[in-house]
Amino acid sequence: MKSAEFGLNISQNQENQEKEKNVVLKRFLKRHLALAIFSALLAGGVPQEEIQAQENHPITNVVNPGTEVNFSRVERKEAYEKLRLILEKEDTLNKVAKLKEEFGPLTSTFLSLHQIKQDLALLEKIENKRNNDADLVDLAGAYKKRWAQPNLEQREPVFVRNVDGKIKNFSSEDLDNFLTDIYPPNYTSNNVAGIEFIPETKTQGNDEVLGQATVFGVDKPLEVGEKRGSLKIYLPKEGIDGNLFIDVAEHEIGHNADYNNSPVLTSAERISMFYEVSLRSKSSNRYKSEYLNGITLEKLGLYVDKDKIKDIGLRKQYLSYIIATEYWAEVQKAYFKDKKKFEKEHPADYLLVDKWVKILSK
Repeated sequence: MKSAEFGLNISQNQENQEKEKNVVLKRFLKRHLALAIFSALLAGGVPQEEIQAQENHPITNVVNPGTEVNFSRVERKEAYEKLRLILEKEDTLNKVAKLKEEFGPLTSTFLSLHQIKQDLALLEKIENKRNNDADLVDLAGAYKKRWAQPNLEQREPVFVRNVDGKIKNFSSEDLDNFLTDIYPPNYTSNNVAGIEFIPETKTQGNDEVLGQATVFGVDKPLEVGEKRGSLKIYLPKEGIDGNLFIDVAEHEIGHNADYNNSPVLTSAERISMFYEVSLRSKSSNRYKSEYLNGITLEKLGLYVDKDKIKDIGLRKQYLSYIIATEYWAEVQKAYFKDKKKFEKEHPADYLLVDKWVKILSK
């Protein structure tokens, strides 16, 4: 396979433009209701200079400390060939190119923080025969960690915290029953470590934040420790009951089980899910909700400091990304609320959600 087929070579001018846009992204992507992995990191979990260093040296540190690196020559070759096969079968590089067209620097950050950019750059280096034995070892480690289907260990059940006695006519047992009755066994346990009620009102500007999906361990490497995120649900000014608590949780669970945050997706699956959700989010027959309809350019300031993003094209890329991310949370919520109704009224979205729920529940 020729390196040109990977579409990874870009001019120095394009590279400089991408770096400039990434600086804007890292500085101004302050708020996202989901606190997806990279927005949580950019909000302060990892020093900006560390992320910038990652951008400047994309081929280093592909294998995290503690990774088994004693791969035989046969294992290295097999990993290389299998990764090439995955990219071809899943049309991964074409999807990456289209995601870059749609979301610009947001895609670049997504790829970097999931170490996909580094893996592809390393593969290109090997394709161009500029590699050494250490690069082949790194590629084998990257393949094993991020591209091969994982052997998933039994997950601890979702913990519930601070619910009993805090919400009228609602208990941790009620929440456990809801999770058991509504979701496939592994959907929540694969992707959500815990759900916690915070009996405080949280605001962002003039708007209330009812819930957040957070990421564990954002101040340490993504591969270390607990990889599942947790949910926090806050106390609205008008109060909360069990129905509202569950309504917020249904949306936020979707953020933990998405292409940004799910720890069970391979890199190819992560890219494919991102790509497929983005297509549905901008289609003419897309699912609509009051919440999704409210995400507009005029309200972009709820998510980023739009006054410092002068370029209208870049603003639109931010908006498209936010809509796509919130779209998944909303369609999976509608899917679980009433599958038959959702399938009848939104067949294309039903197929999307049904496919990825099965993968996320593996």
